[in-house]
Order: sequence, then C-alpha cells, then structure tokens
Amino acid sequence: MNKLKPCPFCGNHLYDEEANNIFSGQDTLRYSIHCYKCGARTDYFSTVFQAVNAWNMRANDEQIQP
Repeated sequence: MNKLKPCPFCGNHLYDEEANNIFSGQDTLRYSIHCYKCGARTDYFSTVFQAVNAWNMRANDEQIQP
C-alpha cells in the first residue's frame, strides 16, 4: 500500500483508515481515509488502494497542458 501524504487541509499525519458496511442492495465493505485533526475524509471506495490514492491526490499533481 502507498504511504499516506499529510492531510491536504491541516498537514496532520494522524489518520484513520475506515472500513464500513454500506447497504446498497447487498452488504459491501467500503473504505475511507479520515483525518483525526480537522475531520477531512475521502469518499468511500471499494478498496483501500482506491481510498489511499484519493487521499494522496492533490490538485497540482496533474498539470493541464495548454
């Protein structure tokens, strides 16, 4: 698994990797990353890998080419 970057809002390094069962016609496990300090969190994803990638994504990661 990729290492988590600091929180993009407060710079905190303490996180909670959250796994919840969400009912949507069937029980499915979903994952989210949550900052303990400011409460920022990702959406819920079907894998930890997707949640970590969403947390680590920054607006300036992919510069739009003119």
